[in-house]
Amino acid sequence: GEGRYRDSYSYGVGFLALSVIVGVGGGLILQLIKWPIIHIYDVSDTTQRYASQMINVMSLILFVQMMEHTLTKGILRGGGDTRFMILADTIFAYIVGAPLGYLAAFVLGAPCWAIYLALRSETFCKVALCLWRFLSKRWIKDVTVKGADVENVVLN
Repeated sequence: GEGRYRDSYSYGVGFLALSVIVGVGGGLILQLIKWPIIHIYDVSDTTQRYASQMINVMSLILFVQMMEHTLTKGILRGGGDTRFMILADTIFAYIVGAPLGYLAAFVLGAPCWAIYLALRSETFCKVALCLWRFLSKRWIKDVTVKGADVENVVLN
């Protein structure tokens, strides 16, 4: 609301970098605690193998998920680009994630880790599009109501 658009972009870059660092760190932590967590449960070797595979995939894509959440829930929506985000969320969930998940599960008979990855493929697409949008700086909007009494704006 103060017109500090350059600061908005700079803060966005910082938060995006932080999300990658946290995502990579979180993935490493998941790998470190994977077997102690899996061994808490009295399950078959097959179940342990499936759980390990799922955690491996989650660990590898965690940094992308962190980027997606930071871009979509924080930077772009916070910058006032809500219309763009509604379209991106809807399009990628129903045009990419759900169909690829269905294809992997019911047509290809893929293993559970591959089905999970197919379902999460929308995240990769959304990050690519949202990074393009972020770099374009078209997401930065004035989200304040200038010169107006907030109560009158809300009530009317």
